[in-house]
Amino acid sequence: MSDKAERFRRLRPPASGDLFAHFGIALEPSAEPTEGGPAPVLVAHACPQCGWYVIAEDPSCLVCGRPEAR
Repeated sequence: MSDKAERFRRLRPPASGDLFAHFGIALEPSAEPTEGGPAPVLVAHACPQCGWYVIAEDPSCLVCGRPEAR
């Protein structure tokens, strides 16, 4: 039996198929919903000068400093 075959056998996920548990990754629990309802949706577009995303509520670009990136 080659060393390569043994390495692949050790990397094989458990029978449950849970790769998070296999590699020891712990996920943070989901945040509780806020009392005011779901989080607001932000509309974003690309700055025409540098291409960074800016939100519609504050169209100034944080990267290139353009005051209104529309």
